[in-house]
Amino acid sequence: MGVVRGADRDTPESTIPGIRGKPLIDPDTGAGAVTLGELTIEANSLLPLHKHLVEEAFFIFEGTGVALMGEDETPVGAGDAVIAPAGIHHGFRNDSAKPLRMAFFYPAVNPATEFK
Repeated sequence: MGVVRGADRDTPESTIPGIRGKPLIDPDTGAGAVTLGELTIEANSLLPLHKHLVEEAFFIFEGTGVALMGEDETPVGAGDAVIAPAGIHHGFRNDSAKPLRMAFFYPAVNPATEFK
């Protein structure tokens, strides 16, 4: 079993204001079939609608926000899990004054992302 220390992983610069994503498990750490990372959506920020060829799962561990799934909007908070089916546009909105932090998981490596 390999252990990846989050403190040892860099957070790449995001092209989306208010969004920080840190890959934890990916091909760079030896993964051949999964991707796991940490995502922070800062206060009053939006992760725009996007989709992948594979499903994506999220686990929210801090804050509150709104999960966007197709045309649906559902409030979410710490302890909630969200599943975005393959090919369905999804995103998150943080209307609060505090960061929304979550883990994301794909059953693939280097999943293609297509923004709406």
